[in-house]
Amino acid sequence: MNRRITALGMWLALGFTVSLFFHQFPIKVGQVLLPLHFVVILAGAISGPFVGSISGLLTPLLSALIVGKPPIQPPIAIFMAFELLTYGLITGFLVKRWKSIYLSMLLAWIAGRLVYTLEIIVVAPMLGFQLGTISALSISYLLGLPGVAIQLFLIPVIYRRLGSFKKA
Repeated sequence: MNRRITALGMWLALGFTVSLFFHQFPIKVGQVLLPLHFVVILAGAISGPFVGSISGLLTPLLSALIVGKPPIQPPIAIFMAFELLTYGLITGFLVKRWKSIYLSMLLAWIAGRLVYTLEIIVVAPMLGFQLGTISALSISYLLGLPGVAIQLFLIPVIYRRLGSFKKA
């Protein structure tokens, strides 16, 4: 349990630092490169579903409370928290079960984006927010394709490198 708490602290610190760095830019670099997604998927893959999901839930909320981005009003940080929780949980669970980082990431991306889409289309209007239509969500997803491509390349490399340290 101590190891999980330590890993969780490390991933939260990394996620917060990455968030702080990317929110310094005047343009929406975070929407293009998806840095929090990167950290949480890596946390799930390396530290497992518990640490991945909790880091996914807490990272955007802590960043919102401390830095103000992603925003709490409208509840983007809250919606991101559940999207990232899904990424960390599914990646961690599937990597552990199937040992395939690529398939785990793909299924986590699909599930996480589905959660986010449902939040924006179903939950946001129930809370009185009109955050987007299908076309707005499509544009958002297209903006994130460079980040997904970078993740597809870097996460497996980092995962394998860190896995080789565990075996040594």
